[in-house]
Amino acid sequence: MRLRCILTLLILLAGAVSGLADSPPASGSGITNFAFEPYLTYAPAQASTPRPEFGGGILVIYNMSKYAGVAVGGDYLGQFSLVSGNVSLKYPVAVGKVTVIPFLMGGFGYAMSGAERRISTISDAGVYARCGTLMSGNFNIGLCAGKWNNAGDYSGVRYHFFAGWSKGF
Repeated sequence: MRLRCILTLLILLAGAVSGLADSPPASGSGITNFAFEPYLTYAPAQASTPRPEFGGGILVIYNMSKYAGVAVGGDYLGQFSLVSGNVSLKYPVAVGKVTVIPFLMGGFGYAMSGAERRISTISDAGVYARCGTLMSGNFNIGLCAGKWNNAGDYSGVRYHFFAGWSKGF
């Protein structure tokens, strides 16, 4: 039941930002449809977790345009902790041969570990740089800071460092 609620909310979020979408990205247009972003996570010590936690995850993003995308992800912080769906808004800026892209991301998650499983909210802000090509796709690196709310023991501030690859199909 909760998973169905999360999927419904994600579909509504995707519809809300679809007005920002251009026509579907074309291969070779500089816009990539899919991005695969593995990341490392640092969670500082907080009241619910008296020691810092390290972990990671992966985010798979479908870019509806160069300004908006939707994503699904999974996080691991000591144990498999959260599955999420997100919407991102971004603004690419060309700086020489590198494209710098600040972004905002928000979404819903479902805590998979801990005493209580519940729907949580996720928010992140960060920047990444598209800085090269790899296997006819774009390579990028970036970092962001964010917060998980209502995720039980996993609630709190998070810092992510990521390196990823994106490709138009």
